[in-house]
Amino acid sequence: MLSNYSYHGCLRQLQTGPDPEALTKLQHVDFSGDSLNSWKCEDDPAEKEWQQVVSQAKPSSNGLVLQGFFTDIRPLDNLKKSTALYWAPLSVSAEEDERFPLDCTRYPLVEITYRGLTRHARLACQWSYPGGAHLVHLETTGDWRTAALMIPLRGFPGEITRFTLRVYASTRSEESVEIARVRFRELLPEEQQTLDFYFAVSPDMSAPRKYPLLDEHLPFGVSMDADTVSRLANMMDINYFDYWRLAFEDIARHHHDCVIVERMEVMTDENRSILVDLAENFGLRLIPTFRWPLEQFEEKGDEWIRTYIEPHATSRGIFAWNIHDNPEEHYFKSYLSARDKIAAVDTRHPVVFHSRQADTFPLYAPHFAAAGFSHFKPGDALSVKDSLRTHLPLMGGQQLWITAPAFVRASGAPEWSTSPQLRMMLNMTLANGARGWMAHCYHNTPVWLNGHYQRSLTGPFLTFSDLWAELGTRIERLSVMAPLFLYARPMSENNPFGIKVAVRKSVKSPLAQDEDALSIFWLEGPDYYLCHLINNDAGHVTSVDLSFPDSLPDNMEIYDTTALVRIRAWAQAPRRQHLEMSPGQGQLYLIAKAPVCLHWREVFARRILTADQRQTKVDLELARQYELDVAEIETTLRARDEEMSLEELHSARAAKDALFNLIYATPAIYETRELLVKASSIIRGCDEAICSLHGQENIKKARKLGPKVVPYARTLTELRLRLRRGYGDEIKQEAEDLVQKSLELLHTIWHNLAT
Repeated sequence: MLSNYSYHGCLRQLQTGPDPEALTKLQHVDFSGDSLNSWKCEDDPAEKEWQQVVSQAKPSSNGLVLQGFFTDIRPLDNLKKSTALYWAPLSVSAEEDERFPLDCTRYPLVEITYRGLTRHARLACQWSYPGGAHLVHLETTGDWRTAALMIPLRGFPGEITRFTLRVYASTRSEESVEIARVRFRELLPEEQQTLDFYFAVSPDMSAPRKYPLLDEHLPFGVSMDADTVSRLANMMDINYFDYWRLAFEDIARHHHDCVIVERMEVMTDENRSILVDLAENFGLRLIPTFRWPLEQFEEKGDEWIRTYIEPHATSRGIFAWNIHDNPEEHYFKSYLSARDKIAAVDTRHPVVFHSRQADTFPLYAPHFAAAGFSHFKPGDALSVKDSLRTHLPLMGGQQLWITAPAFVRASGAPEWSTSPQLRMMLNMTLANGARGWMAHCYHNTPVWLNGHYQRSLTGPFLTFSDLWAELGTRIERLSVMAPLFLYARPMSENNPFGIKVAVRKSVKSPLAQDEDALSIFWLEGPDYYLCHLINNDAGHVTSVDLSFPDSLPDNMEIYDTTALVRIRAWAQAPRRQHLEMSPGQGQLYLIAKAPVCLHWREVFARRILTADQRQTKVDLELARQYELDVAEIETTLRARDEEMSLEELHSARAAKDALFNLIYATPAIYETRELLVKASSIIRGCDEAICSLHGQENIKKARKLGPKVVPYARTLTELRLRLRRGYGDEIKQEAEDLVQKSLELLHTIWHNLAT
């Protein structure tokens, strides 16, 4: 069979196919004919979209036809043609073939011979390994093609446990691809030579620079989209920067300190500068994310750096730069060149690498001070542990970040996390060596206005969600303890101090008999140890009896670090404890010599005061708009240079509470604000109910009812801004009217949902 032969990824510079005679002499694992017919129409059970597609594989004269029936997938009507979300899978694993797991050191290259049988069929392949996966989209035409792809990057992964072919569709149709052969083989000499040249990096370009900022700051962030901000601000009829102010205030209130700003290149130079200053004013740092066409970097890179990077090189409103999200393998040298050119003009802020699923992480991560990947498996929060343990050794820099799911696509996937699932994922992330946490995403365009998401942390109208409240609570505590995690690394030793633990699993626990209800992780810092307990049950309480040794080496002491954050108490933890751990809960103990523990108490106290100051800043500005006397509160919260006592920490909390009480003793503020909170929850409910209509394929009803919510969302946003400007009394009646009218609309939507 004649086919066009094409190399992909790091081998794509090979312009001609290999000598057919030379290929016959290579060791290989071949799937064709009957062996290909043994593959199954299955994929990763943690992913949802493929399970909505009817798939079948039929033998053909050339091999096998993989067919997907997409005609009933109505969300495809609203997706861009370039968006690939739904697929029909065909996979092989150890269950189907004894040659799996496949040794990638022996067979590092895969060849796929195929052709498209229908107009909109798009073929992709994904290989999975313990803790990760790599997805590659292939060009699909009606002609026979053989695609050659390198599986391991720098020798990773050493083996794969599953290999999957996927037929994607972007229209509601039946799509088919014919597969003649899948072959895993060893490399030809010219291929090995090309790889050696490709991966060769000069010593001065190899190791990442060290950035003091990354040793001082563990980011807790959310992602926003600059283009989405523009569209939502227009939809709500507010000033572009009023939208950013409301969002930044909300993010700061939820104790986050970083914002990923996607597609920041759509903003003007002036607007970018205003945004960076605005972020700094709220105590936030931005991670601007661009879509630089890296194939043009050699020609235009200097201009891009002058335009986007240099103006903010010394800004405290920047945390890092991301110049191209999820770069492919063939951009490797360009990305390294960009890293070094940016470092020449900005020595404070690193260039980061971020990938989806960890795809090209093994190639890029050794060369970047900060690197990360997405882990969008909310129903399997425990899997983040395996993913981090797999990829952390590949890091060459200072911080590995995890991006967690806080969204639902128009397809209905991934499933919306429960609060305990997200709590467990956050705890697992920090306990297993990650040093950055990002939640995707903060907001979204309504799905009933052709948006790609049904849900996000605040939805289309800057409201709220259960996950946003959960993140605010957890990160309030964890951000105070962040330096402890920054300087500690996971230990290989399971129980260095010989603690004894007895665990009682709930009788209703969904965990299997052989699954542990409690994870215990040990981390080691320069002069301290951390013991991190996590309840593995995301649905039930786990009972734990914990026993520390009566005496520890060097008279070390033990402290429950969360106690200082929660109740502002600092006392040694009892050596015998009984814990009733809520679903997904984490418990962190500090073990160190007395002077070290005292040092960390001071660090925590200082960070608690800083957090209190940051939290009260917005409310102080609000109080001044209503001419409230806050002078004494400001004095109490003012930073001190000397060590802080616990009494002073309690005074700071009392001042914060006094401000809260002062505001709630002012009817012009609290009565109107309560009405706006109620209206916000109703409007959020309207959006979620319309999304449910949309998900039930009542798309016409959803598009008819959706625009009726927009005027109420506009009014809500306008009233929120006017409340902050001191007009609480004047807008109270409008707020009451908004609650009543939006509630009537919600009942109408519920009626349509029921019928």
